[in-house]
This record gives sequence, C-alpha cells and structure tokens, in this order.
Amino acid sequence: MIILDIRTRKEFVQGHVCGATLIPTPLPTGSPASLSKKERGNLIRKLKKELKEVNKNTEIAVYCKKGIRSNIAKNILNNLGYHNVVDLGGVETKTFWDYQLPFCDKKH
Repeated sequence: MIILDIRTRKEFVQGHVCGATLIPTPLPTGSPASLSKKERGNLIRKLKKELKEVNKNTEIAVYCKKGIRSNIAKNILNNLGYHNVVDLGGVETKTFWDYQLPFCDKKH
C-alpha cells in the first residue's frame, strides 16, 4: 500500500503516518471544500509525477488535516484511473485514528 500525505511540509514534520510520502499541498484558498484551479492543477501534476510508475491497481491511501484535501486527491486519483484509493480523512478526525496506522511525530 502506498500512503500519501496531502498536507503542507510544516504539517508533515509535526507528525505523519510512518512511511507516508508527502505530496505538499497548501490549505485550500477557494471555498472551504475546494482548491483553486491553480492549486488543483499543481496537485494533479504532483500526483502524476509521484505515481507515474505505479500500477493502477495498487492500493493507495490518502490523508490530510481535516479530510478536504484528501477527498480532492482521491477524486483526482480516481479520474486518473486509480480505483483502489482509500480516503483516510484528516488527522484531526476520529475516522483517521480508527485506522490505527503507526504515526511518527517530530520526536521520533
């Protein structure tokens, strides 16, 4: 399984799922549930680059801070042909912690 952290570098270094790959994505500047056209384009480009050699059937998990950016990333990945994508939600949500993934914080 590939785990993608869809947050900023600053958020990532404060703690992340162990083994996660950071896809630096700013907080949405558009409406609360969306990225601007430019931010969305940047995210698409970063995801394509990171996953260019990954089989479309590989299980991919995405997460962020509140679940907004991870949901956007999941939808983008689905549109790119990745259909085995799990949205873990945000680290500030109960749903995320229900998965009980190992979390590495800045102390480790």
